Amino acid sequence: MSFHMPFPAAGKPGTHRKSTSLWFCFLNPLKAILLVLLLTEASGLAAGQQYRNAMFPHRSVGTCFWDRLRVSYLTPPTTIPKEIASYNTSHSYSGSNAVSMTEFDLEPDPNLWYGWDAVFAGTHAWSSTFYALMDTYPVVIVKTGYPATQYMTAPESLGVCQARWRRIIGHMRDRPQNFFIITTNYPAATDVQGTYRDQQSNLFATWCKNTLATGNDSFGPFPANVYVLDWFHILASSVDGYCDPIYGSFDEGPGGDHPSNAAVAVIDPLFVQQIYDAAIAYESTSLAATWAGPPSVTGNLGNRVQVEWETLSEINTYRFYVQRKGQMWQTIDSVNAGGTSLSKRHYAVTDSNVTPGTWIYRIKEVDRNSSIHYSQTVSTTLLANAPDPLVTAYALDQNYPNPFNPSTTIQYALPTAANVKLTVFNVLGQEAATLVNENKPAGTYTVQFDGSRLASGVYFYRLEAGTIVEMKKLVLLK
Repeated sequence: MSFHMPFPAAGKPGTHRKSTSLWFCFLNPLKAILLVLLLTEASGLAAGQQYRNAMFPHRSVGTCFWDRLRVSYLTPPTTIPKEIASYNTSHSYSGSNAVSMTEFDLEPDPNLWYGWDAVFAGTHAWSSTFYALMDTYPVVIVKTGYPATQYMTAPESLGVCQARWRRIIGHMRDRPQNFFIITTNYPAATDVQGTYRDQQSNLFATWCKNTLATGNDSFGPFPANVYVLDWFHILASSVDGYCDPIYGSFDEGPGGDHPSNAAVAVIDPLFVQQIYDAAIAYESTSLAATWAGPPSVTGNLGNRVQVEWETLSEINTYRFYVQRKGQMWQTIDSVNAGGTSLSKRHYAVTDSNVTPGTWIYRIKEVDRNSSIHYSQTVSTTLLANAPDPLVTAYALDQNYPNPFNPSTTIQYALPTAANVKLTVFNVLGQEAATLVNENKPAGTYTVQFDGSRLASGVYFYRLEAGTIVEMKKLVLLK
């Protein structure tokens, strides 16, 4: 399903036809004014999607930053609740616009990256609780304590931590409805094993902020809904990688690894400011398409799954890509987006020739400025012995996979018996292959097309059945 997109001109994301835009404004001033009003109204609507209510699961180090008086006899210079109040005042935020944070006495035990890896993977004892909280709080803070530095050689070596972070960030990317703050390791004040662990943690924190988060890692583009807060380098000494002595909790006794009042004075204002500056910035970029809800899927229909979704409004959207998750996400089909519109739009794509099992889907939305956003994920189970759906109309599905090399599957449906001819043509209209040329009874059929003898390029396949003729494009990419 596709829709006409009047402005800007359809094409590659980020491209605009300057002369056409000038002509449009000159000859159609009323339309230009209406478009400006539409964009203004759309921008106001998008701003209604807020990321200001945060959850902070913590113990130990996190408790010191929340309110250090809980663990010490010394009154702290500030607390996180005080800094939140100050942030709201300085930005004139009140009512539904005010930022807030709720603390929870929750974290993996021990609080290391392998614990968080298990939490996001759904294998930890409180994974279900954590996921339920994520459904309630749009902003989620993930941190470790000083053991993440003290245990940096075993079991959490540099390479192991990097692998775990890639998995954790991958889970976060799959939840664009949340905005995540993830901290680097917390520097330990003491380490009886010497400086090696601290040096490794220094390398890890540098990689987190300067390599992974900047998209220079093999992980690929860093998700827009994740922000890395590097408190390791705020508090660690540049000399030996330990926590700077003034930031250790020596008021509790020598060698304390909890944050001191001096650390609280430094971290709390930065903690609140960085979290909400990043989360609020995400509000203006995360929802070019305002979804009416998560996608819906209809399985149990032979070897086909119907994926449907609706948008309440769209701002400068370019195209929607339907993706299915196996070992990795794969795009199965795409449709033109609505551009800029405040009306509800409905989209549907059929995933053909799916094997029995449970499948997860999501919608990838690409803006005209090449920004990428994702819908929530949704799953369905396809049964092995599901009956074929009743065919009520002629249909020619998009081939899958597409692009392909060297073979692809084409599916078509007949409501009644008909003479069927299914052929493949090149861009010059020359016939490249005849896949079907015979009478077929009513039903759904799949055909394999092997393009190994053909050159890479764009081809078309055409179905002639009864009184209908349908044609679609396929791409052979060797």
